[in-house]
Amino acid sequence: MNFKPLALLGALLLAGCNDELMTLRFQDSAGSAAAGLGTLKQTQIDALLTAQQIDPQSLRFRVDLEDKHLVHVHELQPLSDAQRGALRALFEPIVQARAASTLDIEVTLDLPAQQREELSTVQRQQIEALPDPLVVKMALNPEILTMALMPRGDDAMADVMEQVNSNVSCQVHARPVEPLPAGVTALWTRVLDTAGQVSVEMGEWSYPARYRFKDAGLQQQVQSGALQLLPATHMSVDSLNVEVGFADLGQHRLYSHFPLQQNASALIHECEVAANALPRPLSFHVGEGLDRLETITYKDVPQ
Repeated sequence: MNFKPLALLGALLLAGCNDELMTLRFQDSAGSAAAGLGTLKQTQIDALLTAQQIDPQSLRFRVDLEDKHLVHVHELQPLSDAQRGALRALFEPIVQARAASTLDIEVTLDLPAQQREELSTVQRQQIEALPDPLVVKMALNPEILTMALMPRGDDAMADVMEQVNSNVSCQVHARPVEPLPAGVTALWTRVLDTAGQVSVEMGEWSYPARYRFKDAGLQQQVQSGALQLLPATHMSVDSLNVEVGFADLGQHRLYSHFPLQQNASALIHECEVAANALPRPLSFHVGEGLDRLETITYKDVPQ
């Protein structure tokens, strides 16, 4: 028996049901060609498809062999026009929400009354020329940090293998995008500053100020305590680095001076998992979820 003609016919039949509908580009790695789409992204997509009465098995999400940021969406079973419209409606709102999102901060000068009275005419003109609030564009570092707060001690006399109780937490950081707003030469913080404090440098003078997130939802998360705006931890003056804490992993026994921690990988993984639950707009920049989607390219639309 020779089954080759039948297999070839089957391949031809299947080819007609394997049309590529669209290509999704993610900001992060979407998975791999061998292992497929990342688990969280696939789970979220399957849930959205099911809610729209689309069988997840009717589609194939194939990670590009050369670019892991690209995912090709193939139709394995014919979809109705309504289902194709619903499929587009799953992804387009994410891209639109990303485009409308902001991580900007609003900076407001916080000069005590006495300091205001002591300002020179030039200084008054300088600060009066600033917008109120001053909007500063921020860029979030996609790296998720697992931080351990170690008790201070005598480094010279410490035992390298000494273990101490350390509070471990998860953080993300954002920095201002250059160029800064007109008239502002630098934004910096000091060790004595509280969370949300910043100094606005304008040439030879600098002024105390406070900042908050422009995004109302994100600022509400800070005010409610769901997210923590952290104070500066360095021991000197440094450029502004907005540090946001989002998960407290509690106390753990860690080596106080030895650089390698036996439970580091487990703690880092906990922070990575916690990052997947971050709210928008943070979820557009960190984590492994569907919010990392950047663009959609449709195959039936001329480019």
